[in-house]
Amino acid sequence: MSVSKLKNLLLAALLLINALFIIIIIIDSSEDARIERQAIDLVCALLEDAGITIDPERIRPSGELRAMRTSRVHEAVAQIALAALGPADMVDHGVILTYDSPENGVAEFSCGGDFEIRLNDGVITNTRGARQAAQRLLQDMDI
Repeated sequence: MSVSKLKNLLLAALLLINALFIIIIIIDSSEDARIERQAIDLVCALLEDAGITIDPERIRPSGELRAMRTSRVHEAVAQIALAALGPADMVDHGVILTYDSPENGVAEFSCGGDFEIRLNDGVITNTRGARQAAQRLLQDMDI
């Protein structure tokens, strides 16, 4: 067998191997896309069972995960406490911020966004009805 025929045979074998690798990569990529789509559908169904609806098209395709954090906006929390209690002492317990005004009440803000305000009797409603007082408070709190 001549050298040129041997080279041609070797090149044909290498081309065939490369074609097989390309086919394997395409099959693997389509399988990954199918599994990812299925995972998105399952997550959406799970969230929907919990009462949360989400558009599956808004979920970004796989890739590097980004770390996302939430944090309180201390100025907004302080504004809400000031509107409800007036001047108050703030104590940071880490997870919970507590604003305490002995004459007006206590406000507690959790890091998850929940808050509870307990007003002393007659603090807000002594000059107005409860409805007007609540409206004024929400407006002052920028809610």
